[in-house]
Amino acid sequence: MTDRKRSYTTHFLLMAVLTAAALASVNFLAMEYRARLDLTADQRFTLSEGTERLLSSLADPVVVTYYVDEEPPAKRINLERDVRDKLQELAASSGGKLEYKIERISNADVATKRSELEKKNITPVMDVLATGSDASAAVRGIQGYYSSLEVRHGAAEPLVINGVVNLVDEMDEGREHRVDTLEFDITFTVLQMRSKGTKAPLKRMLKSLSEPVQVVSLLTEHMPAKNPKLGQTIRDAMAELQRLGGQNVRYREQLIPWGMQPSREIASYATMTEEATVDPNQPSRSGPNYYFALLALAIGDREYVVTDLKDQTTVQQVLERVDPAVYELVKPRARLAMVLPPEAAPGMEGMG
Repeated sequence: MTDRKRSYTTHFLLMAVLTAAALASVNFLAMEYRARLDLTADQRFTLSEGTERLLSSLADPVVVTYYVDEEPPAKRINLERDVRDKLQELAASSGGKLEYKIERISNADVATKRSELEKKNITPVMDVLATGSDASAAVRGIQGYYSSLEVRHGAAEPLVINGVVNLVDEMDEGREHRVDTLEFDITFTVLQMRSKGTKAPLKRMLKSLSEPVQVVSLLTEHMPAKNPKLGQTIRDAMAELQRLGGQNVRYREQLIPWGMQPSREIASYATMTEEATVDPNQPSRSGPNYYFALLALAIGDREYVVTDLKDQTTVQQVLERVDPAVYELVKPRARLAMVLPPEAAPGMEGMG
């Protein structure tokens, strides 16, 4: 009987210990993930109406790269996790219009990557090391680490948000860029890129196209006597354009043979000359006092014609004329709107 009581007692104590351990584990996990569960419950990660409207209007996704120290200060041990969680929630709520990736910077890589990061305008953020967090805390030094977001959209030059921090103490509440402000920071940066109309290099613009640019050259066999190789220079430039853009550049040539009269539709694009034109392969052969050397570019329903090509003697000079044409085709269209007072609306039915 005594042995049986002792067995029951041992069993009861064992169950009590296991139950206590389980409760402790649940309590620990609740504390660890409570913030994220609460954030989901109160919809803090739901995109604002303005952000949803902006993202839905974008033809290309916003791509965010987070550059972060692989070994941050002890104070920022959870920094990468907090930023990653926020970006993950924003990406999930964006309907595919926001993508992100993470680039970790190790201590061994800092020396070799510093110049590369500086070229991208990525700079370290500084934390003041103090003995405490109250007003009487003494400063012990300053520690730098990387925590920056590079925002890309379409063909625009990427912009960088430096100094992203998570809320660790009261001093962090006054920081300009925090985890809880990332939605605003990213949205504002995209708006800056659109309003400034920042132009990227030609190669980047071509590589970022969502659909190929169609390029047609209209050339005559005869060329100006002052620049008889113009037609060939244009052909060489288009070959280079195809090399830069790959599958995003579709090119074809339309050649007007010697002596053929242009149609009325394209006659206005002819370049007139004071002297007779020549055959590039037979300079002694004279042609009419006009020639065609133009490029027609189109992306979707947008079109642009590069005319007045006459003084270009190098491939680079031709590409310099093509560069702004491609930009005009890819840059966001400006939208104009008139805001009328409510009482003015009823009288506008017959306008337009």
